[in-house]
Amino acid sequence: MESHATESASVVSIRRSRACDFCAHPDSTTTYPCRDFSLTTAASVKAGEETLSSHGGVLHVDPDQVDRSRFPVVVYRGDWAACALCRVLIEASRIEDLTQRIIEEIRRQSPSTRLTLDDIRLMLLLFWEHRLKAAA
Repeated sequence: MESHATESASVVSIRRSRACDFCAHPDSTTTYPCRDFSLTTAASVKAGEETLSSHGGVLHVDPDQVDRSRFPVVVYRGDWAACALCRVLIEASRIEDLTQRIIEEIRRQSPSTRLTLDDIRLMLLLFWEHRLKAAA
């Protein structure tokens, strides 16, 4: 895989086949470096561990700080791939338009989904918080 820095310091263009992590479009064009994080309940955090932060009563923590054997956990690991359209929305900070695009694509692909707009908004807020700047 060959990658190179783009005009934005926060993204790296990629040349490989990977679906968009936002809308599931089959062809991504960009990857956003991101720290690993998890969504879970307070009870799942191992004793003595520090949480990264809390938003509206939802903790997002390092995946290694969670007892996965007893509690449900959603884990987000590594870089996030984006298709060309999602990248445009991300770079313009058009979070609500990106949210609408994601939910429309998910509902088109899986009509019985239980995901809500608020679920998508939370995921995007956490993505923004854990996003890393690309190396110069």
